[in-house]
Amino acid sequence: MPIYKQLRINFTPEDYSKLKNQAMQQDLKLAAYCRQLINAKIPQDIKRRKRQYKIVQIDKHLLYEINAVGKNLNQIARHINIKKEIDKRTLISLKNIEITIQNILKESNYDN
Repeated sequence: MPIYKQLRINFTPEDYSKLKNQAMQQDLKLAAYCRQLINAKIPQDIKRRKRQYKIVQIDKHLLYEINAVGKNLNQIARHINIKKEIDKRTLISLKNIEITIQNILKESNYDN
């Protein structure tokens, strides 16, 4: 006897009503109707696609700047999590990080 796995899905009342009505029209229980819908949409022999990554040359200075910004964001996040509020100093730091990111993008010709 096969072992079944259970999946719980939340629907809006409207979506649930639509599914239930469609299942009744086909004289199926709701679970059977949902399985039928899923099986119709998923190919039987799913082949895993290899992800293709694009290799990009990154300027070492740009990478250093991005790393520094990331460290600053982590420090600010830690500060906010400890204090549970955002003070003026933190907001100024966030604004400075935004300006730094804009400057990095301009210097790197990534501004769109």
